[in-house]
This record gives sequence, structure tokens and C-alpha cells, in this order.
Amino acid sequence: MINLSQVPLNTPCIIQGVAEESPGLRLMEMGLIPGTEVVRVLNAPAGDPMAVLVGNSFILGLRKDEAELVTVYFST
Repeated sequence: MINLSQVPLNTPCIIQGVAEESPGLRLMEMGLIPGTEVVRVLNAPAGDPMAVLVGNSFILGLRKDEAELVTVYFST
């Protein structure tokens, strides 16, 4: 398992879990729930923040420390 901040660009992956801390709960409310496919599509020049395509629905901007709260695995 790796966290979302470590996923290479344009690599589909599935959310395995989200930390149960306060920021993690907010991320779940924004649609980052286990079982959802996500793709990291853009990085800022310094790598923070990043843009993540959630399912086929919307693009979400995340800071690196927020993305580290989301564990993922690669879809096959």
C-alpha cells in the first residue's frame, strides 16, 4: 500500500482507506471513500498542491499532507 501523494501521474488506483483524523473525515465527505477509483492528473510545479480525478465525476485539489492521509492500491 502507498499513499495518494506517492502515486505517479495518470496512474489509476483505488482508495483503500482514509485516516480517521479530522482532515481525513473531511476528505471522505468530499468523495474520497474506500473503493473509489482516483487518478492523480496534475501537479503544481513544486509538487504541492495536486489535482486528483475522483471516479469520472470531478477533479479535486489536494495538498500533499492531505493526500498522505489516503492509502491506495493500484487497480489491475
